[in-house]
Amino acid sequence: MAGYLGNIPTPQATQTRDTFTATASQTSFATSGYTVGMLDVYLNGIKLASADFTASNGSDVVLASGASADDIVEVVSYSTFETNSGVFTGDFSVDSPTFKVDSSNNRVGIGTASPSRQAMISRSIADGSGELGIVSSDSSTTGALGNIHFGNSTDTSLASIRATADGATDAGKLEFNTEKTGGSIETAMKIDSNGYVTTPLRPYFHATGSGTQSWSGTSAYQTVQFNTVWENLGSHYDTSSYTFTVPVAGAYFFWYSFTNQTDSSTGPEAYIVYTPSGGSASYRASAISYAPYYTTVSNNAVINCAKDSTVLVKLLNNNNTSFTIGVNRSTFGGYLIG
Repeated sequence: MAGYLGNIPTPQATQTRDTFTATASQTSFATSGYTVGMLDVYLNGIKLASADFTASNGSDVVLASGASADDIVEVVSYSTFETNSGVFTGDFSVDSPTFKVDSSNNRVGIGTASPSRQAMISRSIADGSGELGIVSSDSSTTGALGNIHFGNSTDTSLASIRATADGATDAGKLEFNTEKTGGSIETAMKIDSNGYVTTPLRPYFHATGSGTQSWSGTSAYQTVQFNTVWENLGSHYDTSSYTFTVPVAGAYFFWYSFTNQTDSSTGPEAYIVYTPSGGSASYRASAISYAPYYTTVSNNAVINCAKDSTVLVKLLNNNNTSFTIGVNRSTFGGYLIG
C-alpha cells in the first residue's frame, strides 16, 4: 500500500482522533464523524496518501486495500478553530497599522495606528491621506444618533453625514455637512422625518429699489438700482453695484419687475445682463419696449452661469426720450436651481 512516514500531529481542540485495530482484510471503518477533505488516515503510523482511501460521506473511511489482522488504523479529523467567549484585554494590533484596537479610547482603526473616531479607515492618497470615521453618537450635537466623517490627515471633519433625533419623538433627520473655507462646518442639505429636503446653503437673493429712477434723453444702457435686499443668502448680491456675482457654476433662475411711471407711447427695453468673468456681456429676456402708464413690466430667464460671472438688470432707451420707473415697486432676484 502506498504511503509515507510522518509525525502524528499534536492533539488540539480542533482535532478528533479515532483508533481501530483491524481484522484480516478489513477495509471499512466507521468514525465518529469528519468534514470531507479535512482528515488524515494512518496505517501503523504511516500516513496514507489520498489515493489509498475514500472518505466521502462524513462518517466512513474505506481503505483501497484490505488491512491485515491487528493493523492499527488511525483517523484524525480536523475542524475550524472557534473561540468561545474569548476576551482580549489591552490594545490589539495586526500588522500595525493594518488593524488597531485602541482599548484606552474604545476605538478601532484600519490603516491607522491612532484612530480618532470610534471606527476609522485611513488610506494614503496623492495629497496626503484620506480618512473615513464612524461614531455612534456625537456629544457636540444635541440629539446626535450617529455620524460618518470624511477628512484627511490634518482635518477629520471636512464633511460628514449625521443622523439626529427630530425633537422629542422617535422621528429622525439626516444632515449632510461640509466645511466652508475658514473652517466652519455648516449643513448643506437636510432630510427631515417627513422626507422634506432642504438645502440651506443654496445661493439666493431678492432685492428691491427705493423711490424712482429717471433717464433723460439718453440711448445708453442704464443699470436699474435695486439697492435694498430682502434676502441675500451668502451675501453675493452687492447693493452698491446692484450686481449678483455667481459663487458657484450652475443653472440659475433670475427674474425682475418694475413699474413704468412715464405716460409715453415708447419706452426702454429691459434686459437681464449676464457677463462671464473676463468675457463679453449677453442680454437676456427683453421686456416689451412700450408699457402703458403705471404698468408693471417683468420677465425672467434661466442662465447657465460660470463661477464669478455677474448678473444685473439694465434698460436701453432706444428713443432718447425721458423715462421714469418706480423702483420702489420693483424686484430683482435669483437662485441656483442645479
